[in-house]
Amino acid sequence: MRLIVMFDFSWIGPRPRALSQLVRVGVPEALRGEVWLRLAGVDQNDKLMETYRTLISKECPFEAVIQRDIARTFPAHDFFREAGGLGQDSLLRMARAYAVYDHEVGYCQGLSFLAATLLLHVCIHFLLNHTKS
Repeated sequence: MRLIVMFDFSWIGPRPRALSQLVRVGVPEALRGEVWLRLAGVDQNDKLMETYRTLISKECPFEAVIQRDIARTFPAHDFFREAGGLGQDSLLRMARAYAVYDHEVGYCQGLSFLAATLLLHVCIHFLLNHTKS
């Protein structure tokens, strides 16, 4: 993880040629989350982060369903194994935010597996620094 923290991503900018080449040959797994966040512009979008913080603070009508589903999401994986741990807590916040954001879909069983896969590929440092309310 120290490599990710120390890695200078300033060269990524608005999709330079070097980044296109890196994506074509394959982004190293340890850097994929950070590269994805940079490409999406999430790391520099304070308004998006504020919207996320607002969504996770709202009451969610699917809370019980989400809680049950999270407990069954990759239960053997170290990151999601512990009830109330960082993995399950991050997954809960992400699922709640989406359910509140998309009223039409809300939450459906299995959505947590999609969210968990995303969490596993996003830099943990980003989660620690940006998802706490």
